[in-house]
Amino acid sequence: MLTKEAAELGVAEFSDAVTSWSSFVAEHLRKHLEVRARLGDAAQAVNSNASPHLRGSVLTQVHCHERTVGDHSDITELFDAMGVREDTVSTGCCGLAENWGFEPGHAELSFQLGERELFPRAREAEQVCTVGFSCRTHVEQGTGTRPQHVAQLLAHVLTDR
Repeated sequence: MLTKEAAELGVAEFSDAVTSWSSFVAEHLRKHLEVRARLGDAAQAVNSNASPHLRGSVLTQVHCHERTVGDHSDITELFDAMGVREDTVSTGCCGLAENWGFEPGHAELSFQLGERELFPRAREAEQVCTVGFSCRTHVEQGTGTRPQHVAQLLAHVLTDR
């Protein structure tokens, strides 16, 4: 959000600097070859089931903001580098939409939106990954499954060596 909204907020003189310093965590990690090399080493542990934190497949809920400002390929490339098969939820929003689902009169519809695809698939998934805090919150409340941010999953794999 910061990279896109800096100019709109009246701080145009800082927007280039903010844009150059800001990225999604997966984009940042993907760009660093040293991390990719360590992920490649960790992939052997993942594929041999030595890592209890990240198994053979992961279901990813792409956050609405991430969908609107770019693509999701950085996370996919990180999982590919570790030999992890990624499935993504195709229906879009988790249903919470930041605080919308918490507002009076929205909770029932919010959970119905989650039940379209995300909640049923999360209940069946080996592992669930969400970048958005609201997505993680909604999945946990709607399914009892505790999703993790991509940075948490990668940290577990890198420290399991």
